[in-house]
Amino acid sequence: MREAGAIRRLAVVFAGILAGQLILHGASFVGAKILLPLDILTTPGTYIPSKPGERITQPHNEFLGDPVFEDEPNRLFRNAELRAGRLPLWNPYQYTGVPSMSILSPFALLGALVRSPRVLPWIGLLAACVSGFGMYGFARKVLEVGVWPATIAAWCYPITGFFVFWQGYSLSYPIVWLPWLLLAVENVIRNQSRWSVVGMAVTSALVLVAGHLDVAGQILLVSGLFGAWRLFVIRQDESFYSLIPRKGALLALAWILGLMLASPELLPALEYAKTGSRVSSRSAGHEERPPIGLTALPQLVLPHFYGTMEKDSFAMLPAKEANLPESPAAGFAGLFASLAIAPLGFASRRHRSTSMFLVAIGFLGLAWSINVPGLVQLLRLPGLNLMSHNRFVFATSFCILALAAIGLEAIWKGQLQWRRWYLIPVVTLLALAGWCIFRAFVLPQPIAVALPRAISQGHSIGWVENMGGVQRVQRWFMSMYVSGAVCCIGALVFWTWLWLKRTFPRWIAPALGIVLAAELLLFGYGRTAQCDPRLYYPAVPALDRIAQSPPGRVLPYGCLPANLLQTKELLDVRGYDGVDPARLVDLMDIAAAPNTIKLDYAAVQSFTPRILSMALPDTVRLPPVLDLLGVRYLVYANSTAPAGAPMSARTTDYFVLVNPAALPRIFVPLAVEMESDYQARIAKLSSAGFDPRETAYVEEAIDLPTLTKGEAKIEHENPQRITVRAKMQTPGLIVLSDRWDKGWQAILNGKSVPILHVDHAIRGVVAPAGESTIVFRYAPRSLMIGLGAASIALVVLLALIVFQKSAIKTH
Repeated sequence: MREAGAIRRLAVVFAGILAGQLILHGASFVGAKILLPLDILTTPGTYIPSKPGERITQPHNEFLGDPVFEDEPNRLFRNAELRAGRLPLWNPYQYTGVPSMSILSPFALLGALVRSPRVLPWIGLLAACVSGFGMYGFARKVLEVGVWPATIAAWCYPITGFFVFWQGYSLSYPIVWLPWLLLAVENVIRNQSRWSVVGMAVTSALVLVAGHLDVAGQILLVSGLFGAWRLFVIRQDESFYSLIPRKGALLALAWILGLMLASPELLPALEYAKTGSRVSSRSAGHEERPPIGLTALPQLVLPHFYGTMEKDSFAMLPAKEANLPESPAAGFAGLFASLAIAPLGFASRRHRSTSMFLVAIGFLGLAWSINVPGLVQLLRLPGLNLMSHNRFVFATSFCILALAAIGLEAIWKGQLQWRRWYLIPVVTLLALAGWCIFRAFVLPQPIAVALPRAISQGHSIGWVENMGGVQRVQRWFMSMYVSGAVCCIGALVFWTWLWLKRTFPRWIAPALGIVLAAELLLFGYGRTAQCDPRLYYPAVPALDRIAQSPPGRVLPYGCLPANLLQTKELLDVRGYDGVDPARLVDLMDIAAAPNTIKLDYAAVQSFTPRILSMALPDTVRLPPVLDLLGVRYLVYANSTAPAGAPMSARTTDYFVLVNPAALPRIFVPLAVEMESDYQARIAKLSSAGFDPRETAYVEEAIDLPTLTKGEAKIEHENPQRITVRAKMQTPGLIVLSDRWDKGWQAILNGKSVPILHVDHAIRGVVAPAGESTIVFRYAPRSLMIGLGAASIALVVLLALIVFQKSAIKTH
């Protein structure tokens, strides 16, 4: 009977989670839409060209690019590799080649196994179920609340701000495991099961292999603070000296085993990250999203406080601060939950310590965004400064919801008692309600005055081009302020009842829980872009023609952001992955046009090359470093075709110019010089007289003739293995214009040979005179070490299980 009751309770939890996902993404579940912001592909110069006279429509949200530019192309690549019988370890389509994220995460694995984008809402449902059930277990076992409060928390957690804003991004996958990891830490401390250490190790590994190591590090930090706090709490009831060393050792062991289990993916990822310009920049103290200050705080309960970049809205903040997923708005758990229910978590005496811990962690998660002195300086310490601290608000959202679950439990148990400090949320609600009502009638100056004035003077700002657009923006802000006022007034009614009645009927607790879920669903509804399947990377005739032409890398000019060419299996020198390999970025900086766009988080995603000359209608000359990298095709959008291009080019989808000076991907330079000094090497590669056919620069001394002669060609290749046949008249250097990476090995005529850094960023191998076969293969030593560490961890975990099982039987 107890098992049947537990199954029914879990079925109710699942039903609520499923209902939430169907409400938010129902059209994608039935196949009518694709759960991707594909409408961003229709913006000028992005992917889908507009037809003459066609009106450009505003995308759902111009900031929602990563799922289309990064996550989905990489998912398709992983699928193609698995279908070919290979693990997706190396991606040749970005940055002239980069390590590929693995598929150890269950979400990435599900996406890699299914080619169709119809799988995306099901991946979302899986993530929602994992996170929701994790929250239910955390609420029941750690918070020790009743079924209804835990169920409401489980329904709400997958639809809180962070998950809604980052839907479709792999960034949300580590957060899914947060409640599970905290539950696992609790189990180790309480030693409730022989599987406790195993469970914690596996959960820690799942956090790490989910991707985005900075967020994973923040989750491990939260789990460490949670473990230390739980040990302190239990110390009050048991002997300190007998408890702390043993439990602390078990926690440390579980974390270490988790790191070891994740090391097949973790070690190669860390090795690649060390080569990145972004990591170097962060280590040097550069902050991509610096603290904002207390002005950001209102977004925690009113995410639209300053407007948004979404359709029909307008952002009153600078671009960096206007991106809501990167703001405190991502910590949104509902205004009602934050200012009405969560404060009641302190009404339960037995939860007092838990509530204080949750407040501390929630405050820590928000500290960077609101620029808390002391904590901000702490987060700037070496190591910690590699994390994106603005995203730490996921912890704030989690803690608010956990406090709300305790508050619902207090209501359910009738443990409420009015306290003077409850005036803090009441006064906050009064201020917010008054502000919303005022602004509903008196719009902010940028919306009421500045925007109409700019439009009347003939200027367009973003998507707003006429007075009709201004009116749409003003209506949006008025409706936002009215809805905010309604939520505040509803919460004030609740507090008034509490002040007057002090008690509630038991049915109020589940009813309030449903209100919490409803507010989050209203917040999330329509926010995720679900688009017409016809927008899913449709055929582009110009790119299809390139695919059938002689091989060479492709470089779009002012169009087709990085990674999109990967969907057509075309090689690109640009890329977008959050690392930006520094040496390749150095080369591309040499060839960059003055108007190139270089973002903190995407150094070459929108790279624009210098044009040395054109011989229209079909050829172009590019800087020598791009010849070196084999850039054969330069692509323009039809709307930006160069002056003098034939009219026929302007009526096609894209206009393609050929660079006849592009080197083949494998070649033999006439001479080789050593240049180990960074500045001198970059200067020589930047020189107008640099000719990659004539001279190659290496960083260590090699014994070669003054002039070398020979030829080489690629005979067979796949992303992880390239076979080259060389015919050399003299000993010489075989140059492969793929990015040098520590994980590649070279075997020449059956013997291992070193791969040299050539021309700062690419690969080369010295070959003897005569015929040779060179095999390049990707087999990173870090992966082998990771596999060995994971094997040791599995053996240790198995031994722990067997040992504890034997001990239980003996006992």
